[in-house]
Amino acid sequence: MILRVISYLLNVLIAGAFAVLVIDARLPAEQKWWRSTPCTQPLTWRIGEMDERFGLSKEELKRFTHAAGKLWSDATEGGRPLFEYDPDGDVAIHLIYDERQQMIEGEMGLAGQINEERQRYDRLHAEYLQLADHYEGALSDYQTLRKSYEEKLAVHNRRVDEWNAGEGGPQEMADELVNSARELEQMKQALQEHQGEVNQAGAAVQSHQFQLEEIFEKKDQLISQYNRQFAGEHRLSQGEYVNREGEQRINIYHYLTLNHLLRVLAHEMGHALGLGHVESRESVMHPVADSRTGHEVRLSAEDLSAIQARCRMSAEQ
Repeated sequence: MILRVISYLLNVLIAGAFAVLVIDARLPAEQKWWRSTPCTQPLTWRIGEMDERFGLSKEELKRFTHAAGKLWSDATEGGRPLFEYDPDGDVAIHLIYDERQQMIEGEMGLAGQINEERQRYDRLHAEYLQLADHYEGALSDYQTLRKSYEEKLAVHNRRVDEWNAGEGGPQEMADELVNSARELEQMKQALQEHQGEVNQAGAAVQSHQFQLEEIFEKKDQLISQYNRQFAGEHRLSQGEYVNREGEQRINIYHYLTLNHLLRVLAHEMGHALGLGHVESRESVMHPVADSRTGHEVRLSAEDLSAIQARCRMSAEQ
């Protein structure tokens, strides 16, 4: 089975980076599946080698292997058991950690960092837009108040000049000039406060601009690193079923998630039953799997047809 993964967590900016993950490393003709009778006698399985770097316990692997086998058993007439756990079982399940898993973990880790930077950028950019709106509003208010202040100041100064030129005037005019001067002083103080608010808002906008540029630069560097390491096609074997010289084994080399592990196990256990690949992309036995490994693993109509045909053939032997 092949799993195409295109920049797992990213939707932009990474160009041409993908891995082709081949579940079946090889399917040699000499495996002689037809010698088994899976529908009349369960295939026994056991846990073999388990590399601790997968972070999976033996009990967890047993649970997932049982669940994978149950998918096929439930598809038979009457839910006949097709697999059975036996500490000395015929099919050994191995978890083998090598450069394949290391590469994918490295790719996912770097993609995760890029995604974190993208999320940081999006959050900061949303704040930046709010701050920019606040700055524009504060600046508009300041400019309106300043225009009003300058107009009133011009009127006040003209009346003061007239007062001085006329060497005085009525007391009422003097009182009006005093009140006008007091009002202008209050407006001046308000202008200074508004100017402070505008400057503060402008500084916040500028600070966010600098941070956005830093994040963008860091994200760009991470993307360049990603493309250097992972651009192009990499063929990575995820697993294989081997039946040779009396030894049966399922080797698992790589999986993205536990749900993905279940799918890989189900695929290889299907081969252990004697099933080949099928045409439907939704099928467990299709050679190319969807990278959306969060979806529930279930048998397709084509999978069901394949196992039922296999059981009929087994019953005729």
